[in-house]
Amino acid sequence: NEHIHFLAIFLLLSIGSFFIFTTAFSANSDIVITEIAAYEKSGCEWVEIFNKGSSPVNLEKWKFWENDTNHGLEISSSSLQTDWIIQPGEYAIIAQDAKKLFSATCNYTPPAGTVFDSSWSSLNESGERIALKDATGAVVEDFTYLKAPSASLERRNATVSDYTAANWHERSSGNSFGRANDGTPSPSPTQTSTPTQTPSQTPTPSTSPSSSPTSTPTPSVTST
Repeated sequence: NEHIHFLAIFLLLSIGSFFIFTTAFSANSDIVITEIAAYEKSGCEWVEIFNKGSSPVNLEKWKFWENDTNHGLEISSSSLQTDWIIQPGEYAIIAQDAKKLFSATCNYTPPAGTVFDSSWSSLNESGERIALKDATGAVVEDFTYLKAPSASLERRNATVSDYTAANWHERSSGNSFGRANDGTPSPSPTQTSTPTQTPSQTPTPSTSPSSSPTSTPTPSVTST
């Protein structure tokens, strides 16, 4: 019984460790997510992806995974690029609703890269687990993004598989839709430093020129 009890504890720890260490996953793929616009109220939501590799990647039959659902991709009729190929160094957009995104409601302009139309309910501004899957259904990238209630969430370094605040930040405002991330992190409260007073030098009094001593005339001796 004691042996069975020990074995059961070992299995529970192993399963728990599995779930802990698989909350974020990045395959050896050149396509990565670089920016997330979780705009729940407006519905003008999108996810930016980037080819960080040196070879073109075909995204035909790829899926955007969210809320335990595989969302298919279609090339938007508004896209300036009309093929599935993402060239090295190229950005692309996966839109929740591309038609709405480029309408007067959201007022976005189509970027230079491909725009893929997809469909999901909403991306949580407080953070949510999302993923990319390739044409075979294999997971390319899977992670829970950080909260970003005011602006888009940007990845600092596309080549690093780090999904913490060390590599992701919410912009101070706006977004860098379909282009290299150029935002700065939201400013953190800073302490007001007390200015250090520089002691002023006491002026050295100028030395007044000393007056030349007046010579006392020597009385002359009168002879008798």
